[in-house]
Amino acid sequence: MSIKFICSCGKHLRARDEMAARRSMCPRCGAPVGVPSLRPTHPGTPVAPLTPQERLRLNRNKPRSASEALTTAIFPTLPLPACSPSSNEPSPTPKAYRRRRQLEQHWYECLAYPFLSRNVLVSFALVLSVGMGSIVLALQSFLQSRFPWIAGVVVVGLILAYAYSTVECALASALAGKGAASYLPTWSAADPLKSGVRWLFCFVAGPIVPTSLAIYLWIYGGDLTALDWAIVVELGGVAAAYWFLAIICANQRNRLRDANPVRVAQLVQRLKYRAIVPVLIAPALAIAHVLLGLSALTALAQHVFAGWLLLAGCLCSALFWSAFFFRLLGVWCYCTKP
Repeated sequence: MSIKFICSCGKHLRARDEMAARRSMCPRCGAPVGVPSLRPTHPGTPVAPLTPQERLRLNRNKPRSASEALTTAIFPTLPLPACSPSSNEPSPTPKAYRRRRQLEQHWYECLAYPFLSRNVLVSFALVLSVGMGSIVLALQSFLQSRFPWIAGVVVVGLILAYAYSTVECALASALAGKGAASYLPTWSAADPLKSGVRWLFCFVAGPIVPTSLAIYLWIYGGDLTALDWAIVVELGGVAAAYWFLAIICANQRNRLRDANPVRVAQLVQRLKYRAIVPVLIAPALAIAHVLLGLSALTALAQHVFAGWLLLAGCLCSALFWSAFFFRLLGVWCYCTKP
C-alpha cells in the first residue's frame, strides 16, 4: 500500500507507508513536501510536516499583530493582476506621470505667464480693435441712428468682459496656489458675466469718485495748464490703483463685500514694499495705455490706417501687462497669506 499526494508544483507523488508523517523531496521541483499521515483524523496521531500549500494557507489566515494591522489599514495591499510566468505578452506600459507645475518663486518668472495664453490674448486684442474701430466709424456715419453703435458697444462690452475674465484667471489660479499654465474660463456666459459684475462693482465701490472728478475737470476745465493735467493724471492713477487692489480683494475669498477700503488697506499693509507695484507702476502703465488708445482712436477717426495697428498693439500690450500684474500680485498674496 502506498500514500498518494500532490506537490505544489502539480506533480503526483507516492510514498511508502513507513514514510507517513515525514518529509520528502519532490523529484521535479526539489522542494520539501510533507507526506500525509495514514490516519490524519485519529486522536494521538503526530502532526505531519506542513506542505507548501498548507503553509501559505496558514500564513494567510493567522492573526496579525497590531502594528501589521495598522500598516495594512494605512497602506492596503492592492491585488496584482493574474499572469502566467510563461506568457510572452508584453507588460502594459505605465501611464506617464504628469509633474505638477510649481508656483513662481521670483517676480521675473511671472513674465512668462502671458505667453502661455498668447494666442487667446492676441485674438481678443484683434477682435477688440476691429470692434472699437467700427464703433468710432459708426458714430461718424450713423450719428442720427443710435442702433448701430449701441449694438456695437454691447458686443464690444461682452468681448471685453470675456477678455478680462481670461486675464482674471491669472489672479484666481495664483491665489489658489496653482502653478503657471494656461487657465481659461469656460465658454458659457456665466464666467464672463460674473467677472464683469465683479469689475463693475469694484469700480463703483470707490474708483468712480476720482474718475468722475478727472473727467469733469477734463471736460469743463477749459484750457488745462500743466498743473491741471497733473491733477487729472493723479486722479486717474488713484482710481486705477484702488480698482486694481479692490479686484484682488474681491477674488481672495470670492466675495464682493471685501472690495472695501478696510480690506484694501489691509492688503497694502500685507504687501509692504511690494505695494508699489499696484499703487504706482500698474496705474502708470494703465494711464499710458489709455492715452495711447485715445491717440489710436483719434487717428482712426481721421481714416488713418495706422490707427488700426496702433489700437491693436495697445490692446494687446494692455492684456499682456494685465495678465502679468495679476499673476504677480496673486503669487505675492498667496505667499504672504496669514
